[in-house]
Amino acid sequence: MSRRVLLILPICAGVAACGPNIEAETIANRVVMLTNAEDEPITIQKIVANDRPGRAECVDTPGAQLGPGRTYTKTFFYCDELTEVDVETDRGSVTIDLN
Repeated sequence: MSRRVLLILPICAGVAACGPNIEAETIANRVVMLTNAEDEPITIQKIVANDRPGRAECVDTPGAQLGPGRTYTKTFFYCDELTEVDVETDRGSVTIDLN
């Protein structure tokens, strides 16, 4: 079982809106754990694995609200080995490279 932890910090230009700060961890290349690294709650609206929005097994629409430091876990068992996830939240979107 392999575990990787990535801290994603969005880069902002001037006053432009930034995506959320989310920590991502993979387990066995099929499970992604997303942790809210913000000081405020966020709501995960949609997760797309491996840039495959047309495959139902690669999309999750949880509507899960995460307080600061809270984690959401999703298994993408039939979506091949996870290489990236696109995460849409109520505070913006972020793409996380899991390689």
